[in-house]
Amino acid sequence: MSMTKGNGFDLFTLLTREWMTRSCPPEFALTVVKALEVLKPNYEAIFNAGRVPQAFASYEAERIALCKRHAKQDEKGEPTTVHRNGTMEFVIEDREVFDAEVKELQEKNKDAIDAKASLEMEVGHMRDEPINIRLPQITASKFPASVTVQEMLLLRWLCEGESTVYKTGTIRRMSKVDESKC
Repeated sequence: MSMTKGNGFDLFTLLTREWMTRSCPPEFALTVVKALEVLKPNYEAIFNAGRVPQAFASYEAERIALCKRHAKQDEKGEPTTVHRNGTMEFVIEDREVFDAEVKELQEKNKDAIDAKASLEMEVGHMRDEPINIRLPQITASKFPASVTVQEMLLLRWLCEGESTVYKTGTIRRMSKVDESKC
């Protein structure tokens, strides 16, 4: 089976966040436990490589404090926020003054910001690297009925006979697949 380090990271994350506490058939549960053992070193390598440098964490704390200082206050004196495109944003009172202070803060922390951007690129490249591991596999009939299609995109790596490899937007066949198994 061929997969990227990013696939392994995402599978480990899914298994630990979603399947550690769910009730599932014993054979599937054992497959999850064995898969976690195989995937853990890869997960830890990517997780540790992506740790935010202290200098950037300090910059981010300063930036958030700046946002709170310039945000409109609600009736309780708390900064007003809105949700846009899945992120929380502060509602800024005087955008011109705020933008000037943010620019100054960014210039002061240019090295930390650049280091964080470089780190993100390195982790992205790391996630695209192939990983040679052998995951435990079971037939699809042994998977819990509660598996969603979204989860199966990652859980398929544990499906016996699965040989379709998804990497950077393409699907290619590695060998003939018995579609009745997956």
